[in-house]
Amino acid sequence: MRMAAPHFRLGTVTAPATATAAAPRDTGGERRPLSAFAAPAQTVEARFKPAMEVDGFRWSATCRNLIERHYNRLRPALLALLAADDAGRSLIGIGAHAAGVGCSTVLACLAKLLADTGKSVAIVDGNFAAPGLALQLGLAVQSGWEDVLSGAVPLAEGVVYSIGDRVALLPLIRGGIPAAEKLDAIHASVTAGVLRYHYDMVLFDLGNLFDPVQGPIARRIARQCRLDGVVLTSGLAAASAIHPHRLVQTAPELATICLGVVENQLRAA
Repeated sequence: MRMAAPHFRLGTVTAPATATAAAPRDTGGERRPLSAFAAPAQTVEARFKPAMEVDGFRWSATCRNLIERHYNRLRPALLALLAADDAGRSLIGIGAHAAGVGCSTVLACLAKLLADTGKSVAIVDGNFAAPGLALQLGLAVQSGWEDVLSGAVPLAEGVVYSIGDRVALLPLIRGGIPAAEKLDAIHASVTAGVLRYHYDMVLFDLGNLFDPVQGPIARRIARQCRLDGVVLTSGLAAASAIHPHRLVQTAPELATICLGVVENQLRAA
């Protein structure tokens, strides 16, 4: 394969409404018991720790090549994610314009670059139509997000943490439509909330946003997990075909939070 230098084009971002700070309430000099100032009891979320740890992930040769040779091309996308994080928008979906344009590769590159800046990062395989992040990173796992969504295992048992990379992975093992239907359960929003609390950035692999099967699933993830932003990945031929109106027509909830487009120009040699 030959990898041309990727480009990142900024998109229109609709910032979430900022909540107005509530005015301090006059307590009328009422005295409060000391217990009111005590630290809250430690919650299950506060004790979250991945049950499985590995020394490091196996990053693909393509991912390493992009980072080493084309960092300056990826840097705008990295800066856009860092700016989103600074604004409190830490749950970001990485979606594709079409199949085979390198959505998972772009996600891996951005996750590694974010970790290299000192951020703690979690990545979630949300491509129920074609799961594969675990294999791509060199892992053979028994439990995945579908097991967490069904309530079969707690979130901590589904996450794999790479000590050397400072990156956590919540994989999918089987995927499929029946597993995706469980996204409507409370476990999906709990997943997002716990990961947001424990990691600086959480990247979701949304797969092909325009696929008739994966597209609706991606929108369900965005809704249930309350994603803060989306980055689109396109290929060489598809780059000019990405127009805002198509995303607006297909997935308006994603169009309003689109951060930009990464043109990951993979071509056969």
